[in-house]
Amino acid sequence: TVKRKDLQLIIVSAAFIAAKFEEIDPPDVRDFVFITKQACVKEELLAMEVNMLTALEFCLCRPTSAHFLERYQRANSSSDEHCQLMHYLLELALMDVGMARYPPSLQAAAA
Repeated sequence: TVKRKDLQLIIVSAAFIAAKFEEIDPPDVRDFVFITKQACVKEELLAMEVNMLTALEFCLCRPTSAHFLERYQRANSSSDEHCQLMHYLLELALMDVGMARYPPSLQAAAA
């Protein structure tokens, strides 16, 4: 089981990692310590960040079917209408749970 303090530390560390990944000017680590009302200290937060990134093998983003689709469109010199149709088909695939078993490259190729 996860203790409440550890759960809060995990959540705040995940938010810290996400902010550093997404934001141009991310908040400082002190801001994340502040929102926990000092339940977590800076060193714990930074140690958990290292643990989480190590567990993820520093792989924070995976290629999606949209990445593959862009490549296929450039290679095929697709028209605008064709590109829009392929994007629409991929969006339909996102809503179908059964399509999750296929890798993104295959979904893009099928579109």
